[in-house]
Amino acid sequence: MELSEANQALEEQIKVRELAEIERTKSQQRLQLALEGSGDGLWDWDITQDRIYFGPRYQVMLGYEVGELEGGLSVWKNLIHPEDRPWVIDKLRTHLEGDGFPYAFDYRVRMKSGKWKWIANFGKVVQHDDQGQPIRMTGTHRDISNRKQSELALRHKEAFLSSVYDGTEEGIFVIDVRGEHDFRFAGLNPTYEQLTGLRSFEIKGAVLDEVLCPAVAKSLKHRYIECIEMGETISYEETRFRNKQKVYWLTSLTPLFDSHSRVYRIIGTSIDITPRKRTEQQLQQAHDELASSNLELEQFAYVASHDLQEPLRKITSYSELLVRRHEGQFDEKSDKYLRYVAEGATRMQTLIRDLLAYSKVGRTGIEKGSTDLSIIMSQVTTDLGAVIEESHATLDIDRLPTVYVNSTLIRQLLQNLVGNALKYRTEVPPHVQVKADSTEDGWTFSIADNGIGIAPEFRERIFVVFQRLHHRNQYTGTGIGLSICKKIVEFHGGHIWLESEVGQGCTFYFTLPQEVLRQDACPHLATAMAH
Repeated sequence: MELSEANQALEEQIKVRELAEIERTKSQQRLQLALEGSGDGLWDWDITQDRIYFGPRYQVMLGYEVGELEGGLSVWKNLIHPEDRPWVIDKLRTHLEGDGFPYAFDYRVRMKSGKWKWIANFGKVVQHDDQGQPIRMTGTHRDISNRKQSELALRHKEAFLSSVYDGTEEGIFVIDVRGEHDFRFAGLNPTYEQLTGLRSFEIKGAVLDEVLCPAVAKSLKHRYIECIEMGETISYEETRFRNKQKVYWLTSLTPLFDSHSRVYRIIGTSIDITPRKRTEQQLQQAHDELASSNLELEQFAYVASHDLQEPLRKITSYSELLVRRHEGQFDEKSDKYLRYVAEGATRMQTLIRDLLAYSKVGRTGIEKGSTDLSIIMSQVTTDLGAVIEESHATLDIDRLPTVYVNSTLIRQLLQNLVGNALKYRTEVPPHVQVKADSTEDGWTFSIADNGIGIAPEFRERIFVVFQRLHHRNQYTGTGIGLSICKKIVEFHGGHIWLESEVGQGCTFYFTLPQEVLRQDACPHLATAMAH
């Protein structure tokens, strides 16, 4: 009887276990169906049998075929990244001891390919035996590799921004906009702390009036309000005092908008521009001094052109009168001295006239206009007609453009260059070529001759005032002509140079920049561009 009852009890226990196993399988199936939609992988650990059920989604997640991944705790341990394994197992042990710690965390597991995948783990003991010992634990794994990559990229970006924030030479400050006219410090970078003497941890959350003097706080509030109303970055210069010295900053404010298009924060940057401002002040002072010097030079030129020329005219007139009336009445030496007086006075008049012309080039108020250089060149050849005829010169002149210049100065420039080409000639009749070439930057002009040429070492010297390469008995002049040419070209924004060899002629080049090609100065060019 006792044996029969024992068998019956055993059969009932087996039935209970079978029913429990069937219910467990159904529960796993229901849970698996629910998890399929979420993308999570199911695991179920029979602790007493040390058998782990890895759901289909779990296996596929790690690159296995369904049914390929089987085993117990040792199989699972081998999947864990070596760096994560100690603390993951420690968390499992703590959870099994039942101290209430949740079994939820992120760690890395190895895929079948050998690559590592980040998963979010959640597990829980779901069954205990009669003595309260855990006998079953179940949970899920979720693939979070993409999230981890995004988090890593975000950390790298934050680290980069932090290095910029802390390491930049610009002072950066952050202002929180709490409400209308309620501005509070949210943070300062180290450079801004050095600029101001403020400390970020001391003023964080403070309103402007609690940190700054009333006048500065009021001024900054107006700037912040302007930034909010404009809805874009604004920049301005501000003046502060540091160590009782005036300093200058260039400050920019940029608004940040929330999802409702309201400005919730202002990012500001400040650069110490004190060295630049002091340089500008020094340049302005030098400019003022130069302007004053130029004014004095103009006044001198006026005196030279009027007060000095009058007595020179008298000297010249009376010396010439003496030569005409009393020539032959003095001895030969006295006649020679008298001629020296007349020639010296004439040279002095010419020199003063050239100096006056040089001083006038580049003065303010000189007007520019549309100028056909072919017409100007025709006027120049007319003025030089006598020299051209006397020297039997030939001139080849290209069609020259219409440009926006001062016609009087350009005429003087061309007359000086062509006149020099005719003056510094050999026994061979002069041949002068005038060309104009269009470039991306404007025009390049050239005046070439077959004259005596210039040695390379003198190519810069000839543009200096009063520099002459020949005695006045050989070639007349004051040594100012090419200096005037250089000044005229630079006044129009170009530059001048030459190429030459002694006895091989000389070619002067000068440029006029793109700015002279205004459409109102070149109607034919404007028409071409329109088509």
